[in-house]
Amino acid sequence: MRAIARNWEQVTTGVLFLISVYGAVYLVRIGALGWAGMALCCAIGFFQALESFAFAADWRERVRRKQQGDAHLDG
Repeated sequence: MRAIARNWEQVTTGVLFLISVYGAVYLVRIGALGWAGMALCCAIGFFQALESFAFAADWRERVRRKQQGDAHLDG
């Protein structure tokens, strides 16, 4: 559980991508989408996951800088 908390951006990225792929395959199976639609849904899921990964990396960097700044003020 501690590893998941430490690497939450990888977990979020993987979950978003898997949900997108599962949803796309389901829509193809019920006939609502063709193969091109499935590819589009997978691509959208991939870019959503990539965006969340980039946001998480930026957020982690901002937190690290803030903590360093607070430590500098305390020391």
